[in-house]
Amino acid sequence: MSSAITVASGQIEEFLQHRVAEIAGVTPSSVSLSTALSRLGVDSLGMLHLIEGIESELGTEIPNAICLDGLTIQSLAEVLAACVPGTRRATVNLAQEMAADSKLPEDIRPAPGPAVALPRSILLTGATGFLGAYLLRSLLRNTKAQVVCLVRPDKDDGQTRVRRNLERYGIWDDGFDHRIAILEADITQPHLGLPPSSFDALAITIDVVFHAAASVNWVHSYTRLRHTNVLALRELLGLACRHRSKPFHLISTLAVCYSMTGSREVSETDDVFADVAGIHLGYAQSKCVAESLVKTAAQRGLPVSIVRPALISGNSVTGISNTKDFVSKFIRACVQMGAAPDLDWLLDFLPVDFAAEAITRLVLNGNLEPFRVFHLANPKLRHWRELILWMNLFGYRVELLHYQDWLHRLNADVRNDREHPLRDLLPFFLHRPAGQKGLYLPQLYEESRRRKARFDATRELLEREDLTCPQLSTRLLDRYFESYIDRKFLPPVERSHRTDPPAADEHLQFDACFFNSVIGNHEVTRARPLEFSGGHSVIGELTSWKYGHSIGLHGYRLEFGDGQRERDVIVKVKARDKEVTAVGQTLAALCSPALGCAYERFSDCLGLTGCDTRELSVYQQDDARFRRFTPGFYGGRSDHARTVLVLEKLSRLEMMDSVESVHTWPAQYIEAAIQGIARLHAIWYGVQLGRAVNQSWSNQVLHRKQFAEARDLWVALADHACPIFSPWIGPECGAIQSVLIERLDEFWRLHEGMSHTLIHNDFNPRNLGFRRSGSELSLCLYDWELATVDLPQHDLAELLCFVLGADVQRSDLLRYIEMHRTALQDATAQQIDDTSWVLGFCLSLYDLMINRLPAYAMIHRFNEQRFLERVIRTWKGIFDVVSSTIYSPL
Repeated sequence: MSSAITVASGQIEEFLQHRVAEIAGVTPSSVSLSTALSRLGVDSLGMLHLIEGIESELGTEIPNAICLDGLTIQSLAEVLAACVPGTRRATVNLAQEMAADSKLPEDIRPAPGPAVALPRSILLTGATGFLGAYLLRSLLRNTKAQVVCLVRPDKDDGQTRVRRNLERYGIWDDGFDHRIAILEADITQPHLGLPPSSFDALAITIDVVFHAAASVNWVHSYTRLRHTNVLALRELLGLACRHRSKPFHLISTLAVCYSMTGSREVSETDDVFADVAGIHLGYAQSKCVAESLVKTAAQRGLPVSIVRPALISGNSVTGISNTKDFVSKFIRACVQMGAAPDLDWLLDFLPVDFAAEAITRLVLNGNLEPFRVFHLANPKLRHWRELILWMNLFGYRVELLHYQDWLHRLNADVRNDREHPLRDLLPFFLHRPAGQKGLYLPQLYEESRRRKARFDATRELLEREDLTCPQLSTRLLDRYFESYIDRKFLPPVERSHRTDPPAADEHLQFDACFFNSVIGNHEVTRARPLEFSGGHSVIGELTSWKYGHSIGLHGYRLEFGDGQRERDVIVKVKARDKEVTAVGQTLAALCSPALGCAYERFSDCLGLTGCDTRELSVYQQDDARFRRFTPGFYGGRSDHARTVLVLEKLSRLEMMDSVESVHTWPAQYIEAAIQGIARLHAIWYGVQLGRAVNQSWSNQVLHRKQFAEARDLWVALADHACPIFSPWIGPECGAIQSVLIERLDEFWRLHEGMSHTLIHNDFNPRNLGFRRSGSELSLCLYDWELATVDLPQHDLAELLCFVLGADVQRSDLLRYIEMHRTALQDATAQQIDDTSWVLGFCLSLYDLMINRLPAYAMIHRFNEQRFLERVIRTWKGIFDVVSSTIYSPL
């Protein structure tokens, strides 16, 4: 970006050598400077990519007369060096070019007088595009204006092309016909290529301009895009300023925010052009310069809006997408290749129907402020890896490969397939911008590097307009992919491979009859669904999508026969254990082949067996001591359809769902949690397993010897988790994991000699809260599906990892361990040896690093678990304390 590379710099041959190596898929040192490019593996497509790189990064153009036959790096370098300065753009610095293009000519100034508040005639560019089609529909729906569609001259008349475009996406309405006018013109020409009188007439007629037309190209350089995306804009701004002021609305892109320089966050009010030097995508550069022109027009008095949408996805209702855009081609390529790049991308796809409606209503809300900027993106982000996981569950076998491994496969596939979906996009994936430490362009958009675009002001306005963006849910992905298949863009997937046959749970009706059959002894007369967002883990959401829509949590308000009573309840429909295990298997296999194989062999060691019926069995006991610390249980059933529980709808619990919001708990809550869990542990402490709760699943409880025998699984989990954990707790992480796994036999023998009880086995802020009565806090513990029989210290160790800070104080740790022991001792009237108790805590802490925490890491790879880093740091802090003062396994 600093300046074009010149002959004097001696870098042209080196530059060409590196670019040829990228295209040929070899190391730069193996590329001969004197060998013909064709013999080095540069075919006609590769030559196009090489030329694109030269024009983009050297700021020069290849002479048209050059003979490509027998061309070598040396001869090409000589040709470039011979370009006469001044006769071409060779010596033009890209930064200088963009700066010059960003200057709006002085004669483009709005005519005096107010703009029209209610437009009668709207000029729209881009109506033959994807977003443009939906914008046209939205403008016709939300206004009474005539819409003048500016389209390029073509062999087919403009009216037909616009109509066919809307028909293609299923959004044409015959009622639109009389309100659409077509103007064939060329925005890249002076006065749009119109006679002066026609240009004048247009300037007089229209009241507002929507500019959605653009060359959306992920490969072309700024130089190639400037005519369409920048210089043409001057003509449209001139039109908007002519005769009278006409509000101008530019559809830009959120990509203008993703500069590698400047602050880490950018809001709607920040000047993105100030950081254009850090933008490496030609399309984004061109939009950034275009925005600068529009901003200048606003400073001169023209009412202006800039809308920056994220990547546009398909219609949220029909699922129909633009099969020619980057997203669709990329998905098709990953399916075809059976592989996807392992990139840390967060997807904020914006459904096209919502995008068009939001744009129309935001900019035409009657606010004629001189300058407004809107950021539009999906608030429900999806990780790229999560999309690949979903695709595998849908039925497409797609593995995740390290970026360079995937790139090598892509390069090879493109050479062997002239119809490859990414053939024209290969330079985007191959491009390594200068000064970015050898990273490829797609890697610059990874979450750890990409700037964060803020949406605060826009979201507030969307709320006022009562506009809610459809979430990128599994259901919406389903619609998109079904549409791809229906349109033969993707190969079909056999239903039996994608989902099981419709389960009986799909016929569950949560009506009065259902509740009376489950609750019993109550006369429910009416059941009304409540708006309820219980949240979904990534496993839970995918299991619900794949195996049954009723799986999950559902809120209902029950009315009883006397008409005086109401009760809010939660219906919890459980996924079957084999369904949860199957989703986990897919996830593990994507993490690594070794983990996938180990998971398949030892999945019964993860505590998931019987998880569907276990929670119901726990809740069905009548012990008042248990019910004191759990939600109200009104009934449940387990049959061939599903296991279903009806529970109290919890509200006003303190610290409920605080895993993200409260990092270090105040002592009063930690102490209340310890006192409560000790009383629960006391109910079955030391009781023979078969007598602990009426357990239909008691024979499924994992024996510690089985746990030790699943060593291959714990090694595979550790290998996957170590790269995630090491940046948080240091390079010794791998050594600690290895020692703990090596000593499993010793640990299980110690473990089996200690007293056990029924434990929650997921005892952390995600599953608990506190009821308050005056100054008293009482634990309320829910989600018992992982409950098992184990050391009571396991629950304590897990809780402390979640609620203490990483700077664990020895005195605090020992106090909480002793508090748990004495509370349990008092509640059971049994003497509990303090030395053995502390050792049991250590074993439980080690168990977390072998089993539970690496399982979180597996999920974290696909869906960020924001609490995980803090929990891992606290685990290490506790481990350091117990290792230095109590018991060290190292």
